[in-house]
Amino acid sequence: MAANTAQTINVSSLDFDGIKQGLRTFLSSQTEFTDYNWEASNLSIILDLLAYNSTYNAALANFVANEAFLDTAALRKNILSHAKALGYHPRGYLAARAKINFTINTLTLAQGQVAPPNFVIPRGTTFSALIGNSVYSFVTLTEYTAPLDGGKYYFYNIELAEGIYFAQEFLVTDVEHNPRYLLANGKVDSSTVVMIVKDSLTSNTLNTWLPASRLTGLTETSKAFFMQETSEEKYEIFFGNGTLGKKPELGNLLHVEYLSTNGVAGNGASGFSPLGTISHEGRGLQAVATYTITTTQRSTGGANSESAEEIRLNASSTFIAQDRAVTADDYKALIQGFFDNIRNIRVWGGEYNTPP
Repeated sequence: MAANTAQTINVSSLDFDGIKQGLRTFLSSQTEFTDYNWEASNLSIILDLLAYNSTYNAALANFVANEAFLDTAALRKNILSHAKALGYHPRGYLAARAKINFTINTLTLAQGQVAPPNFVIPRGTTFSALIGNSVYSFVTLTEYTAPLDGGKYYFYNIELAEGIYFAQEFLVTDVEHNPRYLLANGKVDSSTVVMIVKDSLTSNTLNTWLPASRLTGLTETSKAFFMQETSEEKYEIFFGNGTLGKKPELGNLLHVEYLSTNGVAGNGASGFSPLGTISHEGRGLQAVATYTITTTQRSTGGANSESAEEIRLNASSTFIAQDRAVTADDYKALIQGFFDNIRNIRVWGGEYNTPP
């Protein structure tokens, strides 16, 4: 065997041609291939395969290394993971909100019925509106009550949110391994999530659990739940450990309701009409026959979930601020925390004025 007098292969180049040329130079320096015709040989094909494989592995290694850091990650799920490590919770979908005045002029009453002294429009009452050429659903997020006044009922500033209500139920079968409960819909407005916990499938005991954003103030009896976005761009619900937040018990039934929204597409609606018959307390009796609707605020504030680049920027800014209010960037991060649907912020401090 001839002595190997080849120099070290240059590994600084990661492109295909550079790797192939490095392999060729390495082999050409050996006496067996001094006068070898590389262009017209089968060995050239093998070099192509080796160069391609090396390029692929180099690109993969570079990609994996980039995904390990917030500022170079490309996949949204990895950016989200880094943001969570910094304590940042990205904004999800936000439902557009509108306000209307609703006057019930007359009711349809069965024989023997009388108009109730107070008319109740229940939570989840649906209205429709036309935006462009598409019809969107808007619902009430709470119930509204108005007294009978001169034969009519006057409702003022009823807030409507764009979207459709969904409900899911989960039976608690594990309390030891901190189970997560995945919401099926990906366009959840997290501010609309409501959880009712039943002691069992047949129990009539209902308890309302409230969302918690931080651990401060939680005790072992706090009926609170947490929410976070998953890598599949859906929300999952989980609970405390029994010390910081109460844990559900085995056999409990978790009833979760939430609004699925179209985000920014729901902005701009100005004309609303009931989608179906509205009745007192939603029971089908004492139904509205004639009504008048006046829009006092067209639908605004709808937003889609944060993009990968928005998460990257906002996560680092929020982490730097650390809930302080000292620098201009601190105020920018705090304002974004208070108002979810902000698109752009311009901040400045007196130290930048002339004179300061």
